[in-house]
Amino acid sequence: GNFVFKGVFDGNNKTISGLKQSSKTYFGLFGNVSGTVKDLTLSGVSITGSTHGGSLCYMLMKGGTLSNCKAEGKMSNVGVSSSSNTVYAYVGGLVARSYGGTITHCVNGMDIESKDKTRVGGIVAYTEGSTSLQYCENAGNISNTFYIGGISGYGGIIKYCVNYGNITGTSMSVQIAGIGLTSSTITGCVNSGRIAVPLVSTTCYVAGVGYDGTIISSYNVGEIVGNNATATYGVGKTCQFCYNAAKVSGNNVYAVGSS
Repeated sequence: GNFVFKGVFDGNNKTISGLKQSSKTYFGLFGNVSGTVKDLTLSGVSITGSTHGGSLCYMLMKGGTLSNCKAEGKMSNVGVSSSSNTVYAYVGGLVARSYGGTITHCVNGMDIESKDKTRVGGIVAYTEGSTSLQYCENAGNISNTFYIGGISGYGGIIKYCVNYGNITGTSMSVQIAGIGLTSSTITGCVNSGRIAVPLVSTTCYVAGVGYDGTIISSYNVGEIVGNNATATYGVGKTCQFCYNAAKVSGNNVYAVGSS
């Protein structure tokens, strides 16, 4: 809805257990947040058959902050399918969309199985307005959709984040990466998860750390499987001071980056 949380929610390092939501258009513990949510763990989360959202909130607005928050559980059959008239659904382990918010020291432990016409991020699915993500981790496995970023599914200024989760695309995947997609900069980040797509029927890019944007001082140690993808990168397209230490296979392979 239109409700905006503008205050400070201090979880005091406590845990909320058993959050369950199903068949919702929008989902999350909070709707929209322009205040601060901190020091909170969600455990045993179960989200099924819903469209847009994240375990903590749907939208993090300008000035909003998530700090030291963690979610554990599973999302299944979320988002929308390719037969839907909806342009895309947005599903994040913690947040669906962020417009200039700050996310720091947060962890996603949610496994996410989405419908295919969905943009998914381990922490946040879609960002605009110089959203900052720092010291965040994704430990959840993500599968079955067009666009997946282990930390951000689109955009953001990403620093010192790690992806441990395995990320698996579909035959219709477009962009898959361990950390972020179309991020302005990715700095000091690491991917150790397996990033893979099956045989694809679309123009598709697979990367260990990020696709598009500038990747600085980051590295990959997870296996990257591109099959017949348009290009497969050990780290990403444009890299500075980066390295790859894992196997990269596919049709058009770059061990680190192409520039």
